[in-house]
Amino acid sequence: DRVRAAHGQGVGPEPGHLPFTAGAKRALALAVRESLALGHRHVDTGHLLLGVLAEGEAAVVDLLAGYGLDVVDVRDRAFAALAGIDLAPARRSARLFLSYRRPQDLHLAGRIADRLDDIGRSVVGDVGECDVLLAVVGPDWAPTDSMRTEVARAAERAVPVVPVLVDGAVLPADQLPATAAPRPAPPLTLRHETFRADVARLADVVRYAQPGIG
Repeated sequence: DRVRAAHGQGVGPEPGHLPFTAGAKRALALAVRESLALGHRHVDTGHLLLGVLAEGEAAVVDLLAGYGLDVVDVRDRAFAALAGIDLAPARRSARLFLSYRRPQDLHLAGRIADRLDDIGRSVVGDVGECDVLLAVVGPDWAPTDSMRTEVARAAERAVPVVPVLVDGAVLPADQLPATAAPRPAPPLTLRHETFRADVARLADVVRYAQPGIG
């Protein structure tokens, strides 16, 4: 009913092949990515919902808001349902800290922070205030003294560290110091061509890296 109110009603069936819009194509491709990421061999309505939300069309956000639904919560619960996870209500939103040291990573870190903010994940400026530390890792990367200090401060508070691999970077197992986090956080690859979907998946990783945090 809300879609009809916003876009009107068609006059009837159209003969021949009805092409997808560009947004529909992106949403379907993202739905397939979500299915593959979960190890599934099918695409159903749950994957399609994740694909539509990842596509980020403003009309979808407005539609959900019209029903009093939060986009981040809908995505979290759809992801959890597909993964077979019983998702309890979160106490509060996760606070994230971005750790990076290459000058060329400054712009990328800003884009990540902006996108995370758009989907309800707040980025703080002090590692002492965060729930999860995101370590931005590029090619030929090595931790600087300041990054080691940030990770050490996270370890003192049992804060998980999630490596975010960009530009084809591979993280040597012994390069990023481990923390006393409740559970290990796997690295996540971030590609420029799939940036929005990868950051959305990063938000999911954050959701499960720290129990009790949304």
